[in-house]
Formats: sequence, C-alpha cells, structure tokens
Amino acid sequence: MLRPVLLTLAAASLVAAAALDAGCGSDVRDHSSSSSDGGDGGVGFPSSASSTGPGGAGPGSTGSGAHPPPPGPSHPGDGAGVVLAFSKLFLGDTDRQGAKSASAWKQFGFDIDGKISTEASTDLCAPAQGGKKSSVYPDGDSGIDNSFGKNLLPILSGVSADYSTQVNESISGGHFTILLDIAQLGAATDYNPLSTRAYRGGELGLAPKFDGSDAWPVRADSLLNPGDLASAKLQMPSSYVTGNTWVSGPSDAVLQLPLGSNGLDMTFTIHHVLLAMDLAPDHQSATNGTISGVLDTEEFIAELKKFAGAFSPDLCSESTIESIANQMRQTSDIMIDGTAGNPAQPCNAISIGLGFDARQMQLGGFQSAPPPAPDPCAPSPGG
Repeated sequence: MLRPVLLTLAAASLVAAAALDAGCGSDVRDHSSSSSDGGDGGVGFPSSASSTGPGGAGPGSTGSGAHPPPPGPSHPGDGAGVVLAFSKLFLGDTDRQGAKSASAWKQFGFDIDGKISTEASTDLCAPAQGGKKSSVYPDGDSGIDNSFGKNLLPILSGVSADYSTQVNESISGGHFTILLDIAQLGAATDYNPLSTRAYRGGELGLAPKFDGSDAWPVRADSLLNPGDLASAKLQMPSSYVTGNTWVSGPSDAVLQLPLGSNGLDMTFTIHHVLLAMDLAPDHQSATNGTISGVLDTEEFIAELKKFAGAFSPDLCSESTIESIANQMRQTSDIMIDGTAGNPAQPCNAISIGLGFDARQMQLGGFQSAPPPAPDPCAPSPGG
C-alpha cells in the first residue's frame, strides 16, 4: 500500500508523492497464490465470465462480478439509438453512493489478466526496481485489477485534496464529458452486435441538464477526420446488450480521459479499454458503469510530469520529479498488453478501474481542441 508523503514547497503548496511501505501487507486476502480465473491471460472475456452486472451491486446488476456478462445470440439493432453522456465519474475514493471509503477502489474495474493476485503469487510480471508485490497486491474484489485506485489515487488526492470533486465539477459545469453514441439501440433487453462510437465532449458553455435536451459539442481531436462523426477514434463495433447491461466488447480501443484538477489538464490514456453499464429500462440513462484498462507506465509518467510542473515549478527539479516517477513505476502491476506476464518480465503498465453514470444527451456541433499547453518543465530556449 502506498502512503502519501507531503513535500513542503516554497509556495507553501502540499504535494503528495508515494512511499512504499515495506511492512504493508495487511490487506492480503486468504489466497496462497494467484489462481487462474478461467481466463486466457489477456484482455477480453475469460471463459468463466458470469452473467453478473459490470461489477459492484447496483441497479440492474445481480451482484459483484469481475467480468461483464458475455454476449448473447445474434440480435441486430432495431431502434433509433441513443447518445449517453458521462454525468458522474467514480475514481475509487468513494463507493457508488458517494460515501468515502479507503477500500472503494476494490469495486471498480474488471479482472483483466484472469488471475486473482496476491503477494504470494509466482506467475506475475516482476515489480519495478524497488517495488514490492506486497504493496501492489492483492487485487480488488473477485480479482479486479486496479492498481490506479489502490496506489495512484491517494497520490493524486494528496496533490489536490478534492481531486474527485473537481473532476466531477468539470462534468457538471459543462467543461467535458464522454459521449457514447449507441446506434440502433431499441427497446429490447438483448442486442448483439451494436455499433458504438465514443467522443470527447468540448465546452458546452453552460451546466448540462442531462435530460436529453442538451446538445454537447464533439471535440475535433476525438475524430480522425474533422467534421465526420463516423471517423471517431474510439469505435466499438462489437458492443452488445445482455440483460440490459451494455458492454463495449473486446478490442484494442484506447480511451483518452481528461482527469485534471485545479484548472490543470491531465489526460489518462487507457489502453485495451473495456466499458460496461446497466441501462435503465427505457434506455435513456445508465448506472453502475465501469471503465477498465491499463495505463502505459512511462506514458502516464510523462503526462504526470507536465501536470506536476504546472501545479508547482518546484516539482520540475530533476531529483524531485524523478523520485515521484520512480514511485509511479513501482505501482506497475501488469503488462501493457493486459496479460499478467511472468517473473522474467518487469511490469510496464498500471491497471485502472473507474466507475460512471450516464444520462441522455444530443450530439452538438464540432469544436476545435485548444492548442496543447507548453511543457512547464521544458528548458527555456537557449537555456
């Protein structure tokens, strides 16, 4: 487990880094070694995938499960479709009812690698230099892989004590959302397949009502061809609905999720993303949503460095930022391809699990992305 370390800065800002506690292993569940959960060791749907909802008890789900329900028989879409927008995100510091809990992260995500991992496991990738399996593991409930929630979220919450609140205020203020355009979704409880596209919402310009009347503009950088909705970068052609649970389907999709705070942008690039949510009976909203995937460790560190430097220039010093970066590396618990790897391979990715609710939305016009912010830690010209 990670415990926050506060760094006192000249500007009197407090920033949390991470210190791996060599004696921390009290959260280990009663498993002597990692066991196969029926999976094939990769991102997708292990053969033991149950018919439970997306994970964590909630409306429309039958209980907690580490896998989404599998697709049913062929049933093409027969309706007008719907656009659902993220209305709330759960980062793992609260349960789905909003109650603060240090163990809430265990309920968010899926069993990505098909294993229930503990510090005694011998069939996993090796922790980064200085890292300890007793700190990264055990997994969450039923093998849920979510090192982000366990190890990184406390750091980000140390940087900004109201980190989760600020992320959700960005949504409720109309500054960003993720739009899921589910084509041909009708009134039935089962469909297979359904084509779904995802877009990043731009600036709405007002607080969304989330009643279907808002038209949220689409950010142009979520498209391959500006002005062409069909060219969404994130396409889910094999999505489906089973028992009113929508699932994105297996793919190599990448979700770019902006999760900054204090007015500072930080984009989480989630590889091999798998999404699921429980649709309301009228299919105009969803709860119990789950986002699961992996963060490329070095890619995430590069993004975090820019965020930290913008938060305080003092964090641009090589010794400080590299100390934080090394601690980030030590939270790696999985391989970038979503497999568990083996002890001869150093872990090079960080599993992540988040939750969300979604409400009906219309697609608005197109909005250009703002120019990328300069790297605050880049050396000045001629310097």
